[in-house]
This record gives sequence, C-alpha cells and structure tokens, in this order.
Amino acid sequence: MHIISKVNNKERFLNLRPHYKLVRDLSFFENDSKLLTASDDGSVKLIDISSEKVVQIFEGHKAGVTSVNSYEKEGSVFLTTSFDKTVKIWDLRSRSCVGTAITGSPLWDC
Repeated sequence: MHIISKVNNKERFLNLRPHYKLVRDLSFFENDSKLLTASDDGSVKLIDISSEKVVQIFEGHKAGVTSVNSYEKEGSVFLTTSFDKTVKIWDLRSRSCVGTAITGSPLWDC
C-alpha cells in the first residue's frame, strides 16, 4: 500500500504492508496523524503515520472488512462494515467494539 503523507508541509512516501490480504478501505484519523485500514483478513489496523507502525489491531468481524469510517461527531469512534453482514462501532479509548448491528446482506460501506 503506497501513500503520500504530508506532515509539517513535507511530503513523505510511505510503503506500508499492514495486512496479509487485500486492503479494501482506509481512513485518516486523529488530525491525519493515524491511518485506519480495513482488510479482507477480517481486521482493522490503526497505523501511526510518523513511525509507520501498527499501534492497534481491531478484530471481531468474521469475514473481510469492506469499509472503515470515522464518526465525525465523536472523535474517538469509527464504524466498519463487513462481508459478515454486520456494522460494528469501535471506540479508540476502550480499544474495543462497543456495538454491533446485523443486517440482511453483506455491506460495502457505512
């Protein structure tokens, strides 16, 4: 996964490989200092852009994660959708899933 990051008005090319399967979506987080990635391996990973390290792994979906989106009204919350027919709500403060909704079919985005 190749990303061009701009920190302190300096562009930086990042070559990240946080997952062993396809990355389907990504979302910048915490004033663009972190990156959330959603993968077919069923996990979401939080990456610190400055260190290029995975700082947290969120697991709980039973199939590939199709999207990851921050929740604008609450800065520490994000949502994921999956081929497992669920939408999950995650909180960075507790570093866990705080809610799950089951739908009738696989979801591509929330």
